[in-house]
Amino acid sequence: ITQILVNSKANLAKAEEAYVKAGLAMWDATVVCWRAKYKYNLLRPVTYIRAHIDTAWMPFIVTPPHPEYPAAHAFITSAVMQAMSTVFGYKYSFTDHTYDFLNYPTRSYNSFEEASTECGMSRVYGGIHYLPSVDIAHVYGKVIGEQMAQVRLTR
Repeated sequence: ITQILVNSKANLAKAEEAYVKAGLAMWDATVVCWRAKYKYNLLRPVTYIRAHIDTAWMPFIVTPPHPEYPAAHAFITSAVMQAMSTVFGYKYSFTDHTYDFLNYPTRSYNSFEEASTECGMSRVYGGIHYLPSVDIAHVYGKVIGEQMAQVRLTR
């Protein structure tokens, strides 16, 4: 969020709006996601694959110790990015410099949604989520993030 605010030369009111809406979206998405995880209690890919396909299989990403469905990273990121869309617009282009300090390449996006989609898919490619978990997380994360458009800040 800070990169977006700096690059857009946002004033204090815009910064307040972005941080409040992103924070509320993150909180709400986290609560909803974790309630669903423990309601459905779906096995992770590593558990299923090791039991039925290949006992030595390992995902590329370390598997978290909580249920698989829905994909939390996709859920929360989609909510935050949708909230950011309500503040900066749905076609806001930006370049992410988060990992410049590690000399990783920058990532450029045509919208916040494009960034959230890539984030979710990284969990499928990393081997810790199934695609339907990421897809539903993206849908409901966007619903929560879109609700942030209704949040009115008073000064």
